[in-house]
Amino acid sequence: CESQTQFSASQPSEDVPIFSGARGGEISKSLSRIQTSFQKLMNNISQLKYDILDVKATRWHDDYNAFKNGVKDLEVMMQNVITAAFETVTTCHQGLQMLEAFHHLAKRDAIRRAVQTKASHVYGLFQLDMTAVSKEFNTNRKAPPITAGFPKYSGAALWAKALQKRLETQIDLLNCTYYLKSCREHEEAQSSFIAVTGSMDEYIKKNYQDWTVTMDDNFAGKLENHLLIQVQGGYLEMNFDKDLLRLFQEVRYWEKLLFPIPYTAMEMASQREKFRVIRENVMLVVRDFNRILDALSDKGERRLFQEKLSNLKRVINPGVNKLQWTSRGIVDYYCRQCRQHAGELLTLVTAFKANHEQITRLCQTIGETLLVKIENKRIYEEGSFEYTQENHRTEVKEKLKVAHQEVKELMSGSYEMFSADNEEIQREWQRYVVRIDKMIEEGLRGTVKKSLQEISRAINGDARTEVHPIFRVNMTLEKDKVEFKPTMNSLTHMVNTISKELITVVTIIPLLKEGGNPKETFYSRISNDEDILKIMVSIMGGMSSSLDKLQKYLTFWEKYKHTWDYDKDAYIRRYAKANRALTSFETDIQRYKELQNEIQAEDTIVNMNFICIDCSPLKQ
Repeated sequence: CESQTQFSASQPSEDVPIFSGARGGEISKSLSRIQTSFQKLMNNISQLKYDILDVKATRWHDDYNAFKNGVKDLEVMMQNVITAAFETVTTCHQGLQMLEAFHHLAKRDAIRRAVQTKASHVYGLFQLDMTAVSKEFNTNRKAPPITAGFPKYSGAALWAKALQKRLETQIDLLNCTYYLKSCREHEEAQSSFIAVTGSMDEYIKKNYQDWTVTMDDNFAGKLENHLLIQVQGGYLEMNFDKDLLRLFQEVRYWEKLLFPIPYTAMEMASQREKFRVIRENVMLVVRDFNRILDALSDKGERRLFQEKLSNLKRVINPGVNKLQWTSRGIVDYYCRQCRQHAGELLTLVTAFKANHEQITRLCQTIGETLLVKIENKRIYEEGSFEYTQENHRTEVKEKLKVAHQEVKELMSGSYEMFSADNEEIQREWQRYVVRIDKMIEEGLRGTVKKSLQEISRAINGDARTEVHPIFRVNMTLEKDKVEFKPTMNSLTHMVNTISKELITVVTIIPLLKEGGNPKETFYSRISNDEDILKIMVSIMGGMSSSLDKLQKYLTFWEKYKHTWDYDKDAYIRRYAKANRALTSFETDIQRYKELQNEIQAEDTIVNMNFICIDCSPLKQ
């Protein structure tokens, strides 16, 4: 009967514990296998072929011994399952859950003893945790690891209370566990717990006493501070006494710990919510003002808004020089007025910064616009390159005009903010206009440089770009002389003209600053730029070096000069009077055919640097 109670699967399924954790499923399967094995033993002994009451049946003793040995094996298996289940237990709470589960399953004495043995393991886990807590407490009691949001004294008390609560939770579980018999381990755990938590209670009381001794009772004097102070850089800070903030926090947490609060401290702490509302409203003023200063981090922009900042400071200054924390109307009048003026100024600053950022983007767009258009892998015929560049310059001029007009409109919108300000601000505005002119100039200088570099790269190449032919030059025979068409002088003049006209595109954009020297323009500044002149020299240098190579190539055709450098009509008349034999005619014709084939075999297209030489007109 004990075996059936212990191992039989006939008990109701709701009484079977559910094991949690990583090995929960494995434990349940092991118990199911034990129940299945026991059921096989029961089937074997219940299905014997003889009468077990027959005294002559001697096999009963053997069969019954086999059953008993099988039950003992199942006991060992059950003990192994218990041992394996406790291998994953790392906390006292987990151990108690596991003990309760196996206590429910343990019916035979051997298995009950195995479960009781594991109870000592659970007490050992509690003792280990208590040792760790005690070590942490003793190590950190002089400088407890409390976060910045907690005060010094009550924060340390809360830290100790949390460690104490950690142990109390475990000891309460051990005390209320009905299936654990009173044992030596329980008494040792109880006495150790009392000793450790007792030292924590003393620590908490000592922190409370230290707080009451060090507390300053002059709370009214601390409220006489002005609302605001000005710090480095012109920024504002709230000037609420930090000792009062610490007092509010101390009182709050000592109340949670159920300690009596001194009367004066309680009286001040009762106004905690009132002063919190005032502090939050004052901080809104501080944030609004400091946000304006952050937006005006540029010194020039801050000088531009100096008059408006001075007007705002006149509204805020009572909080710096006059108003105290006990003054009336701080929230309803002072903070509301300050925030209204700060909001209006912040709106202007935001609009000004947005306009400035848009102007900066337009200057970048100007700087990224190329004034020349050289299509990749295209070879330009005579006149086509000039036509392409002229059309492209027309499009670019229109684009630059639109961008510059947009800059002028944005500048006009920004100037409306300062049109009524004093003379100093007007002078500062003129300096700002000069600054924007400088940005536009840098954009124009950049686009001129990049455009000329594009031409230079097409003619000279660079470390990453090979020179590909972009101009087609025909080799022709004019007046018994081999020439290039267009000539190299014409090609050089064309490239030089396009490079100069490229720079003149900037003449369509005038300076924003008015009343200056009329001769000073973006063109006068950029056209004499040293870097730009160097690029122009590089372009002309590339053209000159190619000219030498082309002249050498002309001499290549000198070996055929005899075909055109004589009077053909006179030669024919002399040939007719010579009255030569027919074979001589045939020999001469064959010789001229061979010469013709030799000329046709020469390369028709020759690429030389950036020039593609077409010899087909000459061969014809």
